[in-house]
Amino acid sequence: MPERLPIIYTVEHASHDFGEYANRTSLTAEQRVRYSDYGTADTVPRNGQTIVSTHSRGLVDLNRAPNNPELYPTFDFAKPTPNTIWVPGQEPSHTERQVIYESIYHKYHKGISDCINSLNGNPTLLISCHNTAHYEIGKDKAGNMQVMRPVILSNLGDEQSSDSSTGSITTCEPEFLVLFADLLRSKLAQAGLPNEVMLNFVVGKGYVFEHYNTRRHPEIFTNQSVHSLLVEYDTLITHNQTTLAPNIEAMQKLRSVFENTTSVAYQRYFGN
Repeated sequence: MPERLPIIYTVEHASHDFGEYANRTSLTAEQRVRYSDYGTADTVPRNGQTIVSTHSRGLVDLNRAPNNPELYPTFDFAKPTPNTIWVPGQEPSHTERQVIYESIYHKYHKGISDCINSLNGNPTLLISCHNTAHYEIGKDKAGNMQVMRPVILSNLGDEQSSDSSTGSITTCEPEFLVLFADLLRSKLAQAGLPNEVMLNFVVGKGYVFEHYNTRRHPEIFTNQSVHSLLVEYDTLITHNQTTLAPNIEAMQKLRSVFENTTSVAYQRYFGN
């Protein structure tokens, strides 16, 4: 196993399990998998502490703020037409949502906070891990529709930049994101994997990495230095897009690349 460092990996959408609510969802078994970030639990690095979701984002989206109106989704992301998640009239009630919130959402986020606190003041790197199917992900700043790229990194900087020109605070130092991206490109190429790495490109929003960092929320981490970023990769690298069959070799390579990149980047930048 690789050396463990003060790195926390969060995997918000790894699961497609609806638990006791499974018989009330209108999604097929395949649609439930496609609605998840399938494979992320098997590609997340092992050189830090890992917090992985146990239930589908269809119950509650762990990567949304508590007051977000889309905390409890009603549609998935199917193309070209999203599917309704619940059988009409069988959506979780207000009382059931409160239970879901406490047992899934609150528990997950408490786990992140506890994990950060357990690192005893060491510079901490939090990486929110996601993936996206190989389809259109939205429009870039010029208004052109874009397809998912091999890897997209985000620290809330300007599109295709590591920094912000508007004065918005990034979730980690721009210099660290550039170092991380350069290392990742090199190591992906060495592993024979697609090595295009985009910065802050189209996708790249999410409550977890936006919230859990010192730069944007110093009032939360008064005795801790927490730096965060988002990593999102194209499932074309790891899975057959039609059958969802996994490419085990590619997944193992990707995990190894992520592990090596995070270790080297952390040690070079934070000096441990």
